[in-house]
Amino acid sequence: MIRASRKGLRPARTRAPRQARSEATYRRLLDAAEALLTEESFDQVTVAEIAARAGVTIGAFYARFADKDALLEALEEQVTEAVLAVVARATDPERWEGATVEEAFRRYLAELVAVYRQTRGAGRALVLQSHTDPALRQRLRRLNTEGPPKVLALVAGQAGIRHPAPNVGLAVAFLAVRSTLREVVLFGETGPGGAALSNDALAEELTRLFLGYLGIPGGARLRFGGGAGGHPARKR
Repeated sequence: MIRASRKGLRPARTRAPRQARSEATYRRLLDAAEALLTEESFDQVTVAEIAARAGVTIGAFYARFADKDALLEALEEQVTEAVLAVVARATDPERWEGATVEEAFRRYLAELVAVYRQTRGAGRALVLQSHTDPALRQRLRRLNTEGPPKVLALVAGQAGIRHPAPNVGLAVAFLAVRSTLREVVLFGETGPGGAALSNDALAEELTRLFLGYLGIPGGARLRFGGGAGGHPARKR
């Protein structure tokens, strides 16, 4: 199960563990909920099922979460931080010294696919709940406002974008990648042939889709600093 990269950000309706044993129980409950949400919808999963899967009592659940919604909020924070951590690594110049645009983007997407896969239960529940929960929908916009602009700014700074309207192209390419990740990973959709793609194969195809649509030469060295005058990644 993915762990959040920031500390002290648990929603107010959860009780932060203070001891190692309490922390372990908290984590088991989150892991149990994640596993169950890959099998059932959020509405179908019960507190009793979550507690049983975690190997704890129902009382132990309520000692840490006000209700099932509070647990989903904790999963939401965990998923959000995991995705933003991938974005942070993808936009770190020191990580990509000497890498081509294609190599860097494929690795970024491979990590993003892995996060989507590992948090598939929670991610699917959050998407479905956001359709009827305006507050949740607003919170999930953080994934669009904090993460993608950094990646898209990096892509926009590469030389050789041949799309006639780069800004429009970047927005559409991002939506295509995000929608594919949701449909394929979270909801298990497949193509007409019905064959499922591995994480690496999906990342490879999404890289082709993104760079090909924008007309970016994948073999060019990744630039930081913006535009054709951007600078290569800094040396340590």
